[in-house]
Amino acid sequence: LHGTHNVVLDDTYDAYVLELTNLTVSNDGVGIGLRIATAGPTWKSGASDYDWGLQEIIATTVNFRGDAADDAIDLAGHTSLIGNAAGESFSSSIRFSNPEATLWTLFDWTARWTGVSSNTVYANGVGRYIIAATAFVGVRIFPSAGTVTGRASLYGIKKS
Repeated sequence: LHGTHNVVLDDTYDAYVLELTNLTVSNDGVGIGLRIATAGPTWKSGASDYDWGLQEIIATTVNFRGDAADDAIDLAGHTSLIGNAAGESFSSSIRFSNPEATLWTLFDWTARWTGVSSNTVYANGVGRYIIAATAFVGVRIFPSAGTVTGRASLYGIKKS
């Protein structure tokens, strides 16, 4: 999402919520990543541009994952990757604030999906772009392989 899709990330709102609804992936057994774009847009994808941490809950098992230097923020797909069989999908709520500011913007999220073993997975996490405190103009959601389809809706939380 960035300005060419009639979405402007600026100081209009206190915070933004990106809702990903029933995303489906073309390849079986993939993860979902997030990257930001600075002016241009120039998508940030260096091998150590982001850090993130998350907790995954699969039935009665809890897994903790993270990376201090990654090419994207991993939203899902660590212990249980996302499946592409009929009826399997990924949904998430991602919150961030002040994209226009020169700050260390944090992304926090919750996600739920059906894994390749038809198990239900819930995750929550936090991550950020770590190269510099910077304003950004876009957010990209992508699968680790193949393509993704579904709905992405961006909501602004009104300034009080």
